[in-house]
Amino acid sequence: MNDTEADIPIGDGDELLVLDRVAHTATYYLREPRSHEVVAHPLLAPAAAVISHWRGAIALHAGAFVSGGKAWLVLGDRGFGKSTLLAELSLAGTPVLADDLIVVEGGDAHMGPGSIDLREPHRPGLPLVDLGEIATRRRLRLPAGEAPARAPLGGVLQLGWSDPGEAPTLEPVPPADRAPAIADARSLSLPLSDPFALLDLAALPAYTFRRPKDLAAIDGATAFLQDALK
Repeated sequence: MNDTEADIPIGDGDELLVLDRVAHTATYYLREPRSHEVVAHPLLAPAAAVISHWRGAIALHAGAFVSGGKAWLVLGDRGFGKSTLLAELSLAGTPVLADDLIVVEGGDAHMGPGSIDLREPHRPGLPLVDLGEIATRRRLRLPAGEAPARAPLGGVLQLGWSDPGEAPTLEPVPPADRAPAIADARSLSLPLSDPFALLDLAALPAYTFRRPKDLAAIDGATAFLQDALK
């Protein structure tokens, strides 16, 4: 990859995405045709990450939702319930901008594909579309509701679990821990065109959202978060 071209292996490494910054093209070399659902996600994610980098924006492996007119980034490694939380927020009427990759530029978070991919186990009765196995994992897709094309950044949530039966909490993240968490969530580990961009994100309000790892408690945790961030 350089400042004008990028060749990105995708899938199992035997498929290729070729990006040309000058020609404004993204060309996929695939073994077989793919549905538009698969193209929307995950195939467009690496293209969005690289093109965002070329524009001077930041692509994060994170979700985002809108509360009080502001976008809140959601950081969480696999197993911390990021997609489950975003799905519940969406079903409760909160606009969800992205589930897996969010682009931040000029103080705004930009909307992603408009869907949320869940893993099992999940709460029963959700209106999921089973897309089968894509990119080494089975994808159970929930269409997200309407959301703005972009929203000004409001803050950052890091996800954590609490003990069974405990009430959900929002704990301020110490300032020294904010920039490292955001840096770890970057989709590309390339030098930023704006070295202060991460510091701008780290200056946002940041909280650790803890709730029980219990699907039966998800409604209460979702309502708590919605109320806290009004």
